[in-house]
Amino acid sequence: MIRSMNSHTLTIDDTSVEKSGKLISNYFVLRTASGDNKIVINGGTIESTGSYALIGLAGSSIEINGGDIASTYYAVVGTGEGVNITMNDGSIQGNPVGLQVSDGAVFNMNGGEVDATKWGIIAFANTEVNMNGGIVNATDSSSIGISGNGSTSGDNEGTNAKLTLNAGTINSGNLGVYAPQVNGVTTLGEGITINAAKCGVEVRAGTLNVNGATISVPADAEYVFSPNGNGSTASGVAIAVSQHTTKQAISANVNSGNFTAPVVFGESNPQNNNEEDVAKVELSITGGTFNATNGDPIVSSEDVTGFITGGTYNKDLDEK
Repeated sequence: MIRSMNSHTLTIDDTSVEKSGKLISNYFVLRTASGDNKIVINGGTIESTGSYALIGLAGSSIEINGGDIASTYYAVVGTGEGVNITMNDGSIQGNPVGLQVSDGAVFNMNGGEVDATKWGIIAFANTEVNMNGGIVNATDSSSIGISGNGSTSGDNEGTNAKLTLNAGTINSGNLGVYAPQVNGVTTLGEGITINAAKCGVEVRAGTLNVNGATISVPADAEYVFSPNGNGSTASGVAIAVSQHTTKQAISANVNSGNFTAPVVFGESNPQNNNEEDVAKVELSITGGTFNATNGDPIVSSEDVTGFITGGTYNKDLDEK
């Protein structure tokens, strides 16, 4: 184990991590101390065979410019106010989690690749994930590319998490982006591409702004909403709105983008929340190109009407 302490910077490259270019541990390999400490990774291999590969604690920063970071558990974790992790290149590989931020940490992804079996990136309370490039792959049939957290209490609450996904590619064997966080804001920019086997993005609380994303779901994905108090509910839809058991307000705004799926936009109430709670769901579609691939409807909403004022559609819309 190596620690960076007392306002120091530890720099790793291909030749500085043993003769083989590797640091390997069966627990965590590298960890910053709390405070003004920094780890810069330019190359080499950092591998944990049993737990965390890289941990950033409060006030510290991690810069990843190259190399390979891998773990049979959580590959990279940032936790605490002031933690800033920036990825410009290289690879992060985790089983089940590639990267997790919690308790005020920030992750900026400008390039490189994050690969995971279950969750590519997880954002807990008061965190930010800013994606400006790179690739996130989540391979399992129940996986999520980038995920917030929907609980309202406990150590892993997701309140106020912000997911700002401006550019890059998210590939998932299940769900691309999951946004259940209370008071969370999820923004999809024009440079983001989501390829998901079942659902592109699902919002269950907070605000969703779609400003030009490209989202694709295969034509053979079954369109269905299934109740789930601890995870996603939707399949066969590019953009899904499904109020959580937390019964929080939702504002889903689609302003532009290109969307292809069996049903392109769907809103449902699989938890059977009461009428007063569901009234807190607000929808708006002002633009975008909508391509439904498996019959009608192209847009489906169980609880909200009169929210489409623009966009291009390959099939007729329901009058409501």
